[in-house]
Amino acid sequence: MRVFRKRFSFNLITLVLFPLSALASSTWEVNDGTQLQVSQGNTTTGEKQPTLSASGKNSVLTTDPGLNFITTGDVSHGLQVSDGAEANINKASISTQGDYAHGAEVDQGTLKMNGGNIHVSGDNSFGISATGNSTVDLKNTNITLGQTLNEGIDISGGTLNGSGLVLTANKPLMLNVIELSNRAQAILKDTQIILNGRSSSFGIHVNDATLNASGLIINASNKGQGILVEKSSQPGDALILSDSSISTQGENATAISSRGQSVLNNVNLNTSGDFAHGLSLEYGGTAQVNGGHIETSGRYAHGIWLTTEDSALQVKDTVFSISGDNGIAVSATAGKASLDHLQATISGEGGRGIVSQTQLDAKNINVLTVGKNTTGVQSSGAKANMTLSNSSITTTGSSGTGIVASGGGKITADGTTLTTKGKQSIGVILRNGTLGMTNSSIATMDGPGLYVDSSATSEVSLDNTQLASGGFSAVQTVGSGLNLNLTNGTVVTGGNGDVLNAMTAKDSQGADVRNSQVNVMADNATLNGNVLSDSLNNQVDLNLKNGSTLTGYTKNVSSMMLDQASVWNVTGDSDLNSLQLDGHAQFDGKEFHTLTVNNDLSGSGVIGMNVQLDDDSSPGDRLNVKGNATGKFTVNITNKDGKGAQTQMGIPVINVAGETGGVTFTQSKPVLAGNYEYFLNPVNSHDWYLQSSYKPTTSTIPNTPIPTRAYRPETAGYLMGPYLNAAYAYTAAGTYHQRLGARQGDKAVWGRIYGRHDLYGAGRFGYDGNTVFMQLGSDLWRGNLAPDFEGRSGVMVTIGDIHTNARDYARSERSGLSVNTGKIKTTAYSVGGYFTAEADDGMYLDTVGQMTWYRNRFKSAHDSRQSSYSSLLSAEMGMPFTVSGLVKLEPQLQLMGQYLHSGEIRSHGVKVNRSHDFLGQARGGVRMFYDHKDIQPWLQADVVQRMGNLPGITMNDENLTPHVHSGWWQIGAGVRGKVNKEISLYADVNYQHGFGQGIEGYGGNIGMKYEF
Repeated sequence: MRVFRKRFSFNLITLVLFPLSALASSTWEVNDGTQLQVSQGNTTTGEKQPTLSASGKNSVLTTDPGLNFITTGDVSHGLQVSDGAEANINKASISTQGDYAHGAEVDQGTLKMNGGNIHVSGDNSFGISATGNSTVDLKNTNITLGQTLNEGIDISGGTLNGSGLVLTANKPLMLNVIELSNRAQAILKDTQIILNGRSSSFGIHVNDATLNASGLIINASNKGQGILVEKSSQPGDALILSDSSISTQGENATAISSRGQSVLNNVNLNTSGDFAHGLSLEYGGTAQVNGGHIETSGRYAHGIWLTTEDSALQVKDTVFSISGDNGIAVSATAGKASLDHLQATISGEGGRGIVSQTQLDAKNINVLTVGKNTTGVQSSGAKANMTLSNSSITTTGSSGTGIVASGGGKITADGTTLTTKGKQSIGVILRNGTLGMTNSSIATMDGPGLYVDSSATSEVSLDNTQLASGGFSAVQTVGSGLNLNLTNGTVVTGGNGDVLNAMTAKDSQGADVRNSQVNVMADNATLNGNVLSDSLNNQVDLNLKNGSTLTGYTKNVSSMMLDQASVWNVTGDSDLNSLQLDGHAQFDGKEFHTLTVNNDLSGSGVIGMNVQLDDDSSPGDRLNVKGNATGKFTVNITNKDGKGAQTQMGIPVINVAGETGGVTFTQSKPVLAGNYEYFLNPVNSHDWYLQSSYKPTTSTIPNTPIPTRAYRPETAGYLMGPYLNAAYAYTAAGTYHQRLGARQGDKAVWGRIYGRHDLYGAGRFGYDGNTVFMQLGSDLWRGNLAPDFEGRSGVMVTIGDIHTNARDYARSERSGLSVNTGKIKTTAYSVGGYFTAEADDGMYLDTVGQMTWYRNRFKSAHDSRQSSYSSLLSAEMGMPFTVSGLVKLEPQLQLMGQYLHSGEIRSHGVKVNRSHDFLGQARGGVRMFYDHKDIQPWLQADVVQRMGNLPGITMNDENLTPHVHSGWWQIGAGVRGKVNKEISLYADVNYQHGFGQGIEGYGGNIGMKYEF
């Protein structure tokens, strides 16, 4: 071993920093392949005078713990290791003061340092410089840099293994705290770097090298940056960083700049300077970011920035907090990016969550912006193509935007929720962009859902997506082109009532610059709101198909097409240039509206309109076609609060100014109001009116004869119901012989079944009905009233049905209109009693009292029910005279009086008042019979006359009475036969006919009597 002894120079620094144990002045050196144990610190003062030196293969230099080594001269390194030698520094302190004086210089050697400190204070001095495939192992070592252009550790080739290191750079003009180059390989654990450097300084520079670090902490101030990763000629990742944190404070102080391959696992990046990014991928740099938290607070500071075409990024389970103005969580200017389970909070003004000018795929991301003028995600540029899935975008600040696609950028989203909560915030902005959303939703609190304002055409496809705006139009264009495709259950709702507002772009003077061109294709979609255009020069085309619905009015719309399954609910006055209607256009009925087609109408759809059905002055919905009309349209008219009235010219509904030879407007169903039925009649070749007459009326001249009133179909049934109830009561009370057959013997129980068919003519109305009832009775008392007179009394019950068909023959005036108006079905229940006095010569006086309850059911255009009842008294007398032998002739007289109460009917705009009628009927007739004790045939002839007024109705304050003849004649025949002493059977038939036309009928009666 050779020992060099040098004179030691004292100065203030050495006295303060180092104890007297370091006062030796020679170099400890080994160069012959042996081992040197250094037991005492030393100091050198001249140039190129190291304190420790090991060279030569197998040479080993080892220091005792706690020694101090100092150099003061330029190019005087604290330790030199070279040519295969090894140095073991144990808890020692090395200090250099001269320029270009490194704490340790290793060239093709090995340095192992456990504990201790290295301090360099001269310019261009490094803590450790290793070249030539050297190996540096450091544990729990502190390296301090105190002057300019210093580096803490510089490894060129070879390897670095460090743990528990603390590297501190105190001057702003630094190189890099750790420099790795020339295929160097480094492993760092639990290392801390404190950098007070300028923008050109990095905590670690990985230059054609690899670094695997965990537990790394870098705190950089004064524009110092964290890590710069250059491309590596070695395969694999240039940087693997785990469970670490990097913090920078200065402008442009990026935490990590990667030009090679980097992997970040659970790494926290924090920058506070303007333009200071968390991670910047440059010149083909790639990065995988797994977990961790990236925070930036400076202006224009991005969480991650991709800058070149060959850059690539993968992010998963990472949180971003961007608080500086105009900051961005992920900005992909070029390259490719993939994001998964990313959470980003943007709080600075003008901040943006994700911005892409290239291919970017994101899933399970959550972007929240809280600042003013912020944007959730943005895809800009012809190469921009962003995909989103199962993601959430929320903006809460004023003037925010959820999604922006511009300059040819594309965004495709699936299962994505977009919500803007701030004032005047927009859901989506398109400027020559493309947006496709599936199974997603867009909701704004105070702004358009979709806003388009560029000169180029944008494309939007919404599939099973909900778009709802608050306080603004759902879709708004300003001098822009838009192709909007809505499919598969998509619902678009305008918060201000407008689903689309196409506007003209204007200059500062208010002059038109560009017009909007909007094409909406709705396929199984719902549009809730109006479609508006502020100028006829805009082009707005709507195509609704496959069950689509538009609810709203239109203004300045160019064209609309509806297929057979689609519906337009018209909510206000509307105009459009052309309408092809194969579906359903339904006016909403809240107010009356006018639909104006400025050019042509075509199709074969349904038009649903509302009209206040009264007289000629009635208001209602209108259809005006200024061009030609072709097709077959069904018109569905709904009464809106009309009471019904007789019209003359009628109520105008449809006007076509152009050709009408190829169009028909056909009424879809009966139009009823009050007592009237209205018909859609063409009054000339251009106008269609609603008229309460069967034939079109074209005259407006006063005092023109009013055509036949078109009464509503139910009128015939309502009118005849009371009459039929009264007629039934008379028939059920019957006559003495109809009830009991021929002359009586002992007390008896009896029963009969009666049936008849009647035809009635009541002016314009006609009826045919069938009546069937079963009547059971029993004598309760029989006794003598006087000599040659006996009396009997009893009770009876009756159950019957009346089925009547009603007709209105005035309806035959209209071709194709059936005169059949409905049916009346009546069920009647009666109870009564009788008292009969009979002389021995056959003279009799028969009295009957009867109560009947009716349940009337009217089947017509609208079904209804009525409950009524009647009470009846009848008195009949007859006296037989012998004509010859057993042939006798019996004159008869019967008087009946009846009180009929008809219940109220309320049904679909009709009120039939309850009524009280007092009615009478007189019958005079003669009966000729063969008076044999076992068999008794007879013939009957009668004249019947109703007395008093016929029962009528008051329907909607109009009094109506059936014009039925009040008198008729009738003939009949019957027979009675005894089966045995107790039992008799009897039957009769009869035919009746009015005195003139109007009443005709026939009936039959069969009964059985048991005497006891």
